[in-house]
Amino acid sequence: KEGPPQQAFEGCFDKVFGTSENQEVVYASVKDSVRRVLDGVNASVLAYGQTNTGKTHTMLGPFDSVG
Repeated sequence: KEGPPQQAFEGCFDKVFGTSENQEVVYASVKDSVRRVLDGVNASVLAYGQTNTGKTHTMLGPFDSVG
């Protein structure tokens, strides 16, 4: 059975992180965007990947962390 037709992505990413990158590395890359959001400027951070690969943990930290 054939699935839906594939669509090409036309755009670019500022940064793509490898599987070995940790939360500190990711935050260091997006902290300026976070600051601009707090100043009222729009920004986006996209976490994309397979299910159960740590996207939420990378963005939010351990479940029991504060803040």
